Amino acid sequence: MLTLIAVSTRLPAVSLVCIWILCLSGCSITELQHDELQEPAQRQSGVVSVEPLATGFTGGRVGWGRITIFYIPVVPIHIHSDEASDLMDVVRNAVSAAGYTTRLASGPQAGPVLTAHVDKVRFNNYTWIAPLVPTWGRIEVTLRLESASGEVLWEKFFEGKGFTFNFTDGYNIAATESVTRLANSMVEAFSAQDFSEALAN
Repeated sequence: MLTLIAVSTRLPAVSLVCIWILCLSGCSITELQHDELQEPAQRQSGVVSVEPLATGFTGGRVGWGRITIFYIPVVPIHIHSDEASDLMDVVRNAVSAAGYTTRLASGPQAGPVLTAHVDKVRFNNYTWIAPLVPTWGRIEVTLRLESASGEVLWEKFFEGKGFTFNFTDGYNIAATESVTRLANSMVEAFSAQDFSEALAN
């Protein structure tokens, strides 16, 4: 009986320690940003109109901080910025890296407009083996180039993944790695001939 009491009183203490570790490991993503982008094999030229905001973000959680060996979700993870605007900044940076000039789409457009829809955003960490705290995530996005009449001239799916063992800033590091990979794959796609041809329609 004494053994059972000792075990039961230890459980809350273990939970508190795990939650404390979660708090130390950083339980949010400050903003969606990327590292320096790669140079494309071929640069293009021209002007691309880009929507100012991405669709698909819910404004809610994008993952969980998890504790114990059973992977129990405890702390919700949020992006603490205007993620819909952040993502379009990333898209515009990728368009510029491919050689184009960008402009914000506003009102009725005479030419094609580039839009972005977020299909999935998910980030998690796992504190059971602290101080090693694996943190990982992915962002999945579909880009479309649409004519003034709404016809889809070009469409492509992109995915960026990130992973780190960083203890204090894991979510920001994993998110930045995910966004950088996402943006670099966009640079490659924007510099390809099929995008240039679709833009000319």
